[in-house]
Amino acid sequence: HCLAKAVSKHRIKVGGAKHLKQIDSMTGHVLKSVGTKNLQVVEMGSGRGMTGLVVSGKISALQSERENNTKLFLIERSGSRAKADTRIRNRADGEYTKGDTLRLDRVDVKRITCDLAHVDITKAVPAVPEVERRNASTLAIAKHLCGAGTDLALKSLS
Repeated sequence: HCLAKAVSKHRIKVGGAKHLKQIDSMTGHVLKSVGTKNLQVVEMGSGRGMTGLVVSGKISALQSERENNTKLFLIERSGSRAKADTRIRNRADGEYTKGDTLRLDRVDVKRITCDLAHVDITKAVPAVPEVERRNASTLAIAKHLCGAGTDLALKSLS
């Protein structure tokens, strides 16, 4: 499986084969519904942020070099170790080739440390520049939210 090899190559800890299959499925649904052009990804209740990292990296791999980097916003009430932020910061320039499944070099990450109860996405995540706004999409994803967390995440989007 190409994604499993890419995750292993970049030393991304997604929690095993079952979790990787779930992330791959999420990404497939995203690509079918919104595509990749001018996409910002917001991971709610991100924890280490590995889900958002893999989704953003896969989207970036499918974009042309002329497109802007994928923006990834990780929202979590507290910090954690082994973060996606570290994977992005420690990526080696020049380690990517045209056919790569993940392109971490084309992901810009920002971590927002805040409880979902207090987040207003319209203020926390900067708007896409006016020139790109017509075709821009903000994708909110969450993999490990409880019922109350889901309610808070949906409320923060409205």
